[in-house]
Amino acid sequence: MPASTHDEPSGDGPNEDQNLPSPRPKLSPSDPAYTYSAPFDRMAGAGVNLVFLHIILIPLSTPAADLSFEYGNVIPAAIFTGIYFLILLLFMHFKGLTPGGAALKFRVVDHSMNFPSWGQCLRRLAPFIAIELAGLWHLHVGIHEFIASGDPYEFENLRAIIREHGGFWRVLVGALNAYIIADLLFILPSPRNQSLSDKLAGTFVVARST
Repeated sequence: MPASTHDEPSGDGPNEDQNLPSPRPKLSPSDPAYTYSAPFDRMAGAGVNLVFLHIILIPLSTPAADLSFEYGNVIPAAIFTGIYFLILLLFMHFKGLTPGGAALKFRVVDHSMNFPSWGQCLRRLAPFIAIELAGLWHLHVGIHEFIASGDPYEFENLRAIIREHGGFWRVLVGALNAYIIADLLFILPSPRNQSLSDKLAGTFVVARST
């Protein structure tokens, strides 16, 4: 009896199911006690990180910037910034913690679920360090412009001085906010919810699954 035209197709060509795009694989960490942090949770953590990173900006205006303008060089602000990033580096390397991770109980780990190496921590913080160095350079320029103006320095006029000379505040805030947004956008297409910083460092953000 001849085969019906409605019989199942042979394996000679692709069927409709084969033409459909395959779903993104759902990946899990090697340790079943953990799960990759979800995009929405990562965004909440990024919000906490942003608040803490903006804390850097406050001493760049007061009091570290106050000392920098008073002594005529950027060293006081640079020392504070260095200590701040050193603390972040130590917590990430030894505890796998960021400010957002500490608040939301996330951990930064490598592929083997160990805390990041020194190199991974530095690569993960590198974009923020570069942004901060740009801010310090603008502060350096602002200080020398103020010295050249010959105006006497008074702490009460610090914010006006910052607005008038160098504009480093706007540069730093704008660059920091732009990178945070770009960092988060990389999470959306990633099967392991890695941000741009994670991809640069080869790290992952996990939370306990139970």
